[in-house]
Amino acid sequence: MVRLRRLLLLPALLFSSLAMYGQNAPVVIQAEAGTIRDAATAPAAITFNTEAGTGFLRVVGDFVTLNGSTQSPNADNRVVSYTITFPGAGTYELYARVRVGAGGFNDDSYYVPNSFGTRSAFETNRWVNANGLAGGGYTTSTDIVSSAGTASTNNVWKWVKMSAFGGSNFTVPASGLTQTFEIGSRENGLDIDKFVFGASGVFFTVANLDNGQQGSVTPPPPPFNPPGPPIATGKPKFLGGVYSNPQKVNFGKYFNQVVSENGGKWGSVEGTRNVMNWTDLDSAYARAKRQNIPFRMHVLIWGNQQPSWIENLPPAEQLAEIKEWFAAVAQRYPDVAFLEVVNEPTHDAPVKQSPTDQGSGNYIEALGGKGTTGWDWVITSFQLARQYFPNTQLMLNDYSVENTTAGAQQYLNIINLLRQRNLIDVVGIQGHAFSTQPTPAASLTANLNLIASAGLPIYITELDIDGLQDEVQLAEYQRVFPLFWEHPAVKGITLWGYRPGHWRTAQGAYLAYENGAERAALKWLRDYVQRTDISTITTSPLASSSFCVGSTLNVPFTVAGSGTANRTFTAQLSDATGSFTAPTAIGSVTASAAGNYSIAATLPATVAPGTLYRIRVVSTTPSVFGNANSTNLTLKALPTATLSGTTAICAGSSAALSVALTGTAPWSLTYTDGTTPVTVTGITTSHYTFSVSPASTTTYSLTAVSDGSCSGSAISGQAVVTVNPLPTPGLAVTPANDVYTGGVPTTLYVGYGPQSVTLTATGGTSYSWSPAAGLSNAAIANPVFTASQPGVYRYVVTVTNEFGCSATKEVTLTVLDVRCSNNPNSDKVLVCQSGKVICVSVNAVPAHLKKDGNGLGSCTPEATSTTASVVGDAQGSTFAAYPNPFTERTVVRFRAVATAHVQLQVYNQLGQLVATLYQGVAEAGRDYDTTLEGRSLTEGVYTCRLVSGGKVETKRLVLVK
Repeated sequence: MVRLRRLLLLPALLFSSLAMYGQNAPVVIQAEAGTIRDAATAPAAITFNTEAGTGFLRVVGDFVTLNGSTQSPNADNRVVSYTITFPGAGTYELYARVRVGAGGFNDDSYYVPNSFGTRSAFETNRWVNANGLAGGGYTTSTDIVSSAGTASTNNVWKWVKMSAFGGSNFTVPASGLTQTFEIGSRENGLDIDKFVFGASGVFFTVANLDNGQQGSVTPPPPPFNPPGPPIATGKPKFLGGVYSNPQKVNFGKYFNQVVSENGGKWGSVEGTRNVMNWTDLDSAYARAKRQNIPFRMHVLIWGNQQPSWIENLPPAEQLAEIKEWFAAVAQRYPDVAFLEVVNEPTHDAPVKQSPTDQGSGNYIEALGGKGTTGWDWVITSFQLARQYFPNTQLMLNDYSVENTTAGAQQYLNIINLLRQRNLIDVVGIQGHAFSTQPTPAASLTANLNLIASAGLPIYITELDIDGLQDEVQLAEYQRVFPLFWEHPAVKGITLWGYRPGHWRTAQGAYLAYENGAERAALKWLRDYVQRTDISTITTSPLASSSFCVGSTLNVPFTVAGSGTANRTFTAQLSDATGSFTAPTAIGSVTASAAGNYSIAATLPATVAPGTLYRIRVVSTTPSVFGNANSTNLTLKALPTATLSGTTAICAGSSAALSVALTGTAPWSLTYTDGTTPVTVTGITTSHYTFSVSPASTTTYSLTAVSDGSCSGSAISGQAVVTVNPLPTPGLAVTPANDVYTGGVPTTLYVGYGPQSVTLTATGGTSYSWSPAAGLSNAAIANPVFTASQPGVYRYVVTVTNEFGCSATKEVTLTVLDVRCSNNPNSDKVLVCQSGKVICVSVNAVPAHLKKDGNGLGSCTPEATSTTASVVGDAQGSTFAAYPNPFTERTVVRFRAVATAHVQLQVYNQLGQLVATLYQGVAEAGRDYDTTLEGRSLTEGVYTCRLVSGGKVETKRLVLVK
């Protein structure tokens, strides 16, 4: 069906004027025939070329931004002028044959004038941005070149009707058939072959324009003046519209919500620093106030159409300017229903992508950059918005988040970051045709459901649906619009334009012609919205933001729109993160009409405590999701105490029983072993530990627990403390052979007899010896000790039984060096015979030992007596020397019975003092080892004198060399 974009004459007048149009043949202008206004400026922005016999104009310089604006050429070397003589007076429409470069939508725009005549390169109000040429156009010879087209392939020549891009028609008076026509370049990569001016009201095919032929007249749809009221009047959801000059016509007869198109973007308002242009935004706000409909502010933070002057400021200064911008909007527009705080965060953050990237703002770091969350800059933006707009519903807005699961999930992640901080109230999804048209309905619904799991109202903010033919657009409206309108979480839809001048005019997304005539999709839309019964649910604020699990509460809500008999409304509790992906039903009520209701709900006692819960109300038949309550809820657990399990201890020790407590401090508890209760109050930690020392196996039980906010009591179990017996260790010392030495098994003689003994411990299941040095294996029951150096060796074995209980046993081994020759190959040893020490061969030792009173080593009794050497007597100190006799050195050991001052000295046979081995305080029960070096002493007998606590003891030391 042929569609007319702009009609200035009534049909009768149109047909009566066909003769005039027949005379006014289309006027063809070769693009390369123009004159560049300032061709001398280098580098060149526009060149003239020839290819395969076709001359054309090529844009080689990309657009220039001036004061944040790219709405005019902004340079004289980017303006081309033509002088045109028309065959007759009349109104003409402009067509162009263009070729979009490989960059597609980055190579597809230029500026056309809105009238004939010369104009400054900087007059934004006299230039029209013809953008989006990559998305349409015509190449088939029989195609009528109207407003859109399907030739979206790059690098092909195609015809585009430029008057459809808001460039208006061009009027040629009879007195001025010669006119000046100018164009301005914008994006490099665009080629223009020729322009054609065709009489208004005449339709031209591609062949007509290629050959400069006159077109034909087809009657357009008749003008239409919609009667109103707005399409969604009386419905619980609004159908809104974008507000701009092309879209203002009949706005109040179609729409009951308003948003400014470009007027609210920071670059439009403050293109020059501290110079504010509120005109367009004021107009949209005034429309909202005049019509008493919601006003949405679009937009505070974005990565596009931002002031160029802010890009290179220091971050601190950028942040100050951002706050000024927020404050200025808040002051000027106090009644904003929905505020787009951040637009397109996943696609167009305020960061400069390249040196030629214009209008990004480049202030992402001033807002905290990506930070730890990856979206700190978004969080900061909403924190500022909450500060400056405390009573406004804050919105996040983005496109292409409904067509892929990955996009929806990424968007939901940002939403949840904001929701968990109580920073976001509503969610915006743009809903453009390039996102919805290629996406199956089931996928769109699934992704909407995923985003709706945040529990926030969803608004479709920038809906447009393409359609070059009426039937194509109608079918897509019938497929997509009900999916949004009837979705249980969607609360309103805004069309991003409905008349020519629409940003997707080239794709046929407009719903009405310039004369008001409605396309088929608009007629269907009006009928569908008005006849479709829908309802909404609004969850009202709760009485508190903090509840105990298991408690009851009232969930108030309001139902608007159509009612259904015996309809069930259910209150749902989110999970601990605030998500409604898998909600929990906590109560329901039945109602049949719109109105205010309340659900008596019970929070499950099994719900985990947390601080991010939310509650919403939903219904079935029809399915509607209410918004969640507006702030996060804290759910606190009822107090519980867990005392369970079996604790085993060893006799004589204690058990530490830990009580795990949940709830809000302080707690108090009482526990008992069945006889005496013990009460503890003022517990502030989540675990309380108490110590018990039963003499036999005992059962302990917890009888009560309470806390300061969620009062209650619980008996959660019992703990059995089992008392296990200690082991009874045994210890035996067995020599490696049975050679008779005349001594005890714990005394070994270097030079004679067995040099190893086996230490055998009993009474347990595992054994550990300390120290390990000198033993063959310190982790077995029967390690072997081998004598190598003289001395006293004390070993302690820890015996552990099958219950894990342990006890110790101690043994002391004495090693005496009885060798009496300096020749290492000699086998002579010392023998005490009849009170005198003699040096004899080892072969002679058995004979000597058979005689009473004889023994190995020194004749001093304490040197050969284990009891004298280690234990001492009950009335004095331990006082021993080993080896004795000695050849190089001897170790003198003493142990004081009581703590006292001790003096230990050695005298020679003349009574002369030769060494002081110890002088000072000695502690009771502690062993002290000292060494007497014999190298500097002469062979002979010495006296060691110990003075302790007024008692004097002496030992005789024999030095043999």
